[in-house]
Amino acid sequence: MYWLDQYSKGFTKNVTGKLDAAVRQYEPGYGFADCKVWALLPAPDAVVPIP
Repeated sequence: MYWLDQYSKGFTKNVTGKLDAAVRQYEPGYGFADCKVWALLPAPDAVVPIP
């Protein structure tokens, strides 16, 4: 799992197994805000077959 945001320059920050710690260390200059984690691949049960 890699940390990407609007300032990322590629897949450089590997947070596999340590995402919680990475989020807790992040302190943006504008204050804390809600964040959303987006899955790059859907779960197998989320795929809807097309007839």
